[in-house]
Amino acid sequence: MPEVSMMWVGNPLTQVQRLSMRSFLHHGFDVVLYAYDELDPPDGVIVRDANTIVTDADIFESHQTFAAFADLFRYRLLQTTDTLWVDADTLCLRSDWDFGDYIFGLQEAGKVNNAVLAYPSKSLLAHTLVKRAKYHASNVFDALGPILLTEVLDDLEMTHLAKPTQTFSPIPWQDFSLMWQEGAKDGVLATVEGSHAVSLWNYQLGHHKFPRNDFPPNTAMSYWEAKFTE
Repeated sequence: MPEVSMMWVGNPLTQVQRLSMRSFLHHGFDVVLYAYDELDPPDGVIVRDANTIVTDADIFESHQTFAAFADLFRYRLLQTTDTLWVDADTLCLRSDWDFGDYIFGLQEAGKVNNAVLAYPSKSLLAHTLVKRAKYHASNVFDALGPILLTEVLDDLEMTHLAKPTQTFSPIPWQDFSLMWQEGAKDGVLATVEGSHAVSLWNYQLGHHKFPRNDFPPNTAMSYWEAKFTE
């Protein structure tokens, strides 16, 4: 079972990030959190200095988020370490992640998401992503994420390796609120049946001011909180 790596910068961890980490611990993964400041992750999480990958002098914020920086960070990490990267708003739903050396999945038709990402550190994919991941202030939100990853995979003729949306992105970002909606729990759980992971879409939560430290009762979020706190 691969080691799982995450990174967090900026604000303190919320229950969303803690729940993400607990879900991977629950399924038997070793979880590594790269951090620049002191954080309070769940027991069992291994904390490492993020400066060993990208120094804090190179941290930048764009469009009021560190998402673009996180994109650059994961490409640098995956070029130096053979690990499984997952965003800290990703819930693990299964323990059988035997996908081989290349792990990534479609977010939607024609777009590969980089929230779940793994490949050999010495691969051409690792080298190309670091080489082409250049930050510019005019970048749209996901220019260094799904847009860049999809372009590189297309150029390297590797897009066919992407897992279907059901594998890692069963709930699209447009429907993120269903996971917080009372009465929608059964429908959400049916939708993610068989998936290996589901994104909680942290950016959308912040943008729409959804609670990230208190999950409403009778929702998919409260169900997962109870399940992964056992």
